[in-house]
Amino acid sequence: MHKVLAAAFGLILTGCACGDCGRVHPPVGLGRMSHATVEGLVGKRVGRTLADDDIAKGEAAEFRALEFSRGSAVEWHSTIDDSHGKVVAGDTSRINDLTCRRYTHTVYILGRPQVGSGTACRQINGSWRLINN
Repeated sequence: MHKVLAAAFGLILTGCACGDCGRVHPPVGLGRMSHATVEGLVGKRVGRTLADDDIAKGEAAEFRALEFSRGSAVEWHSTIDDSHGKVVAGDTSRINDLTCRRYTHTVYILGRPQVGSGTACRQINGSWRLINN
């Protein structure tokens, strides 16, 4: 019994040693997907002229909205210029045994909005993939 408690305590200390306890991290993918693990709208259907860093911020906002948001906008801002955007995800649904959400991503470039919407589904590896627009 003491060995089990000691082992459990050791695991708790090891998990918290980095000071990152309680934070949820998206799974790591390949290429640009590693930024946010979402194959979505930004950089493809909206915001095609954004810098790579801004596309990564938009993808991260898409991931946070799809994974965690309940109707409120998830915003991102460029560190390069005045470009920015917001992502709003709708309710979850089931399509072919996958959890899916409809969402809208509005990107502002030079003050002009570009709006894209579609449905993304969570894949087996934890990433989100746009299935339609």
